[in-house]
This record gives sequence, C-alpha cells and structure tokens, in this order.
Amino acid sequence: MSYDDFIKRATDKKGLDIDWKRIKSLTPTDLTHHKICIDLCKIISFDSMIDAGPGSIGSEAWSIDMLKPECKIYGFEPGDARYDLLKKADYPGILSKMAISSFEGDLEGGMGFEEGRSDFCTNANDVCYDLNLYKKATVKCTTIDTIIESEELENVFIWADIEGAELELLKGAKQSFEQKKIVGFWTELNFDKDPAQANFCSYKEVINLLNEYGFRTPSKVRPVTSRDVYNADYFGTHADYLFLPQEHPIFGTAASSALKALNYRRGR
Repeated sequence: MSYDDFIKRATDKKGLDIDWKRIKSLTPTDLTHHKICIDLCKIISFDSMIDAGPGSIGSEAWSIDMLKPECKIYGFEPGDARYDLLKKADYPGILSKMAISSFEGDLEGGMGFEEGRSDFCTNANDVCYDLNLYKKATVKCTTIDTIIESEELENVFIWADIEGAELELLKGAKQSFEQKKIVGFWTELNFDKDPAQANFCSYKEVINLLNEYGFRTPSKVRPVTSRDVYNADYFGTHADYLFLPQEHPIFGTAASSALKALNYRRGR
C-alpha cells in the first residue's frame, strides 16, 4: 500500500460514516468489554475505577458497574460527541468532560466532528488537520494524582484507552503509584503509529515507566506491526495489556485461563 492509498483509506467517507453509525448505535446492554471485565475482577480487588477515555456506550464502565455495584467509577471523556452520547446514556459513574494528562490546565488537540473522526486526539498533528479528520481544539485536563487525592481514593483500578497518550497519563500518576494507591492498570501498548500521530509514545516507554513504578504485566508482550495486521505500512497498531504490582501473587504462578484471556490484541 502506498502513502497515497493510505490517505485515501484514512479519509474515506464511507469508513468514517460507519464508525459514527457504530458509536451512535451502541446501547448500555451491549457490554462490549464484559468478558474482559469478568476476568479482571477475578484477578484484582479494587474499590474505585478511573475510566480514562470511556469512548462509547456499553463499554467497560457498564460492566464494572454490573459486576461491582459498590465500586465508584470516575469517567473522563474530552471528546464533544462521545461525551454527549455517554451523558445521555446515563454513564454509570461520575462523568467529567476532561482529558487526563501529566499536568493541570488546558490541553490542545484534535477534536472529532461529524464529517471526520469521532474522538479527541491529544497527539494529532498537521496531517490530521490537513485531511480534515479533526479540528484544533483546547480542552481542560487533570492528572491521576489530582483525582485520587481530591476524591480520597484507595485501591484504584485504572482503565486507559487514550490512543497514544498513555505516557503522559502515567507521568501524572507518580505520587499515586508511589503511595500504593493503584492496584491495577489496563492500557494500550502502541507498536506502530500512522502519519496522523504526533508525540507518539512507544510501548517500550510505557513499560519502562511502569517498571519504575513497580508494575509489570503477567502476559508476554508481543509487538504487532502494521504489516502484521494490515499487510501494509502506515497504520497504527496496539494491543491491550494488564499491569499489576510486582508483588501480586499472580507472578510466579502458572497463567490461569482468566490471565490468558486478558492478553487481548487488536489493531488500531
């Protein structure tokens, strides 16, 4: 696939319309991540969850609310359209129209809109804007440390689906990791980026920082490239992994069926 072919595919109106229709058609009963959440609850004991980038109706927050009704859920969604959809669907927690990053204040990025992509992209670059996939926008942002301290949270599980901005989120969680407030971290590890991404964080950077915080994944990390998934260059790829404190009893034991199920891989 040539770069020109990639551009055509990235801006294909039919593909963009399909994504918008999918997002708008989801309901709270779809429970798109339910099996994963069942397995997570077998491995981790947590009292609250920070849902960074809930994205769509029926996602992880709905499953955790069903499986652990006593759990306090805090959702952070900066995208205009996605936030409105989540709010109208009675998001099962406290929903804030903010991003999570390494600092408090204003964060510039690419805002999705009806004729383009649907999310808020913190690492959008000029290619995004030139292709009319996003429009430049500024949103409020906060940090994991601020959330945990202000809400006086303990035993926190973090689910981060923020498309390449995971490293900045982790930088803003240093105090919480050091104070042992976080008991589990589910995140995307990014292997390849597409030309529309800037400030891309690689999976190695994320793993190294989590290791500094005393966290590691019980699953073997297997990088998946654009050529592996699409048989072409230019596409971003990632896989989702669970990270736990290195003292968690799961380390040093044979992988359970629940653990194997959590090695969840997909392309972007």
